[in-house]
Amino acid sequence: MLVGTERGSCLEHGGKDQLKTGSKEFGALKDLMASLEWTFDHTEKDIKGSLDMAKDPKKKLPNNINELLDGARQALERLSRDALKILKDGAKLTDGGKALRGHYNACQQDLAPINHVKLFKELPNDKPLTKQNFDLCVFEVAKHVEALNLEVESSKAKLRAKSN
Repeated sequence: MLVGTERGSCLEHGGKDQLKTGSKEFGALKDLMASLEWTFDHTEKDIKGSLDMAKDPKKKLPNNINELLDGARQALERLSRDALKILKDGAKLTDGGKALRGHYNACQQDLAPINHVKLFKELPNDKPLTKQNFDLCVFEVAKHVEALNLEVESSKAKLRAKSN
């Protein structure tokens, strides 16, 4: 049985801003964002300007942060729909869709922090809205999205192989 996944590639990546991380963390974040085709361009100034947003509901999130959150939410919703379609045929999968359900559940839990930031303009769990905290929050969501995407594609390939 031959099962494979298809992946795209990014020809170019640019970065801005500085954050005290090692090259290992930056490489992981860069590769992850590139594979998901999300733009990830915000500055400490954008975040500092949003620290008082929870107090003033008329203030809006900066466009680049808002677009990133919208992209993440849309990716989660799209992949979740695909996962649910596959899970209907989960009995045909080797593990009954257990791995896919696990990734699906993780992504469903990621929708809460995304919606929380968009609605209340603050991070959940009383974490201050700093660039580093926001980056960590988005990085966790991105890891789950990538894992779900790989599992969805792998499951599709397995189902196609069984039907042939």
